[in-house]
Amino acid sequence: MGDFTQVLAQVATDVAGLATGKLARFKDQLVADAEAFAKAKQADIERWAGLVAQGQLSLDDAELLALGAKNLVQMRAQTYAGIAKIRLDELKGQITSIVLKAAIGLL
Repeated sequence: MGDFTQVLAQVATDVAGLATGKLARFKDQLVADAEAFAKAKQADIERWAGLVAQGQLSLDDAELLALGAKNLVQMRAQTYAGIAKIRLDELKGQITSIVLKAAIGLL
């Protein structure tokens, strides 16, 4: 895989796009949380992306693996006060998907 900083740059761009409406004021925190998750799971993400690129793993299966790690997305709950738990879970899922797709896109 290429330089992981490219993955982080794509993650930052895509996650910033999630920060609309009530979430707009949390854009910087969301990006930081997503980047921290990507760095923490870098080895797994690179492995899953490589397997997808080689045709040994489907994108759907890779996303399921990434979603299994979504609880590792450390969202600063006190910062996101007022955002429903369901929405936070959705964000975690979206972030894990963005991170994986960014990695696959560089292969």
